Amino acid sequence: MKRLSIIGAGVIGLSTGILAQEKGYAVTLYTADDPLHTTSIKSAASFKPSEVVYNELAHAIIFPSFERFSQIQKTGRSSGVWMHTLWEAFSNTRKKEKYLSVMRDVEVIQYPRVVGGYKHAWKYKTFFIDTSAYIPWLINLFSANGGTIEKLRHPFSTMSQLSKLPSDSIINCTGYGAKKLCRDELIVPIKGQIIVIGKLKQRWSINADGFYIYPRTHDTIVGGTYEWGVENETVEGGATYLIQKGNMRIVPSITKRKILRVYAGIRPYRKRTIRIEKEDIGGKRIIHQYGHGGAGVTLSWGSAEYALSLI
Repeated sequence: MKRLSIIGAGVIGLSTGILAQEKGYAVTLYTADDPLHTTSIKSAASFKPSEVVYNELAHAIIFPSFERFSQIQKTGRSSGVWMHTLWEAFSNTRKKEKYLSVMRDVEVIQYPRVVGGYKHAWKYKTFFIDTSAYIPWLINLFSANGGTIEKLRHPFSTMSQLSKLPSDSIINCTGYGAKKLCRDELIVPIKGQIIVIGKLKQRWSINADGFYIYPRTHDTIVGGTYEWGVENETVEGGATYLIQKGNMRIVPSITKRKILRVYAGIRPYRKRTIRIEKEDIGGKRIIHQYGHGGAGVTLSWGSAEYALSLI
């Protein structure tokens, strides 16, 4: 059986590992982070591209991702994936984005019919991915398929270390970690802080001028902030207040007493383009697959398919 090493156990690494298993590979994931504590599980994952260079590559891989989530949805709610209605609302009119071609039942709506009193909105059906359920589901599927997760004491620090792994091919899914590992100065951290409140009765989600509300199975994600160039994950009281005030326009019942927890994460944005390309080091084929920004969950399956095609 062919062996494959994957560096990184976030949603990109896990999705790539599972798809590789389906293609007949014995897969080992190497990670310095617990898969249940990566940036991926922190994300508020409605299926839409966010904080990513949306070029021809991103557009090409969004379609197979949508199709894969269509299949996963059929396995039941335990996967954390279901179809929902998403509003993208704006204070100013905007032309329709190219990615809307993959969404379902797209409508362009104007004030006063827009939720929250915004001037302009796109309303469509897409997938919601409850990462608190979805990431454990991926881990269980990967393990059930015979996959191995190797916990590292420290992250890999040089590319030459990767070439010594016991497989002919290695896929680098280190996300923001690739900035140091690959000396990639195109990677920019985007800090995002969100709050979690109790479950809301509404069945739709909304992303409006950067604020967003995503009801999940047991709670609700409320966000967010977009702090470019900030790589710490410190929770800021001022950001929490901003998130509350911004979203009260949409759901006035959001109050401080309902906050269950607050946390922050780093989106691994890459200038110019997502990096999915190959290079040979020390006789090994290394595939780089990182830089998905805030669209890691959305683009994960299409990205995995493209990366595996380069082996």
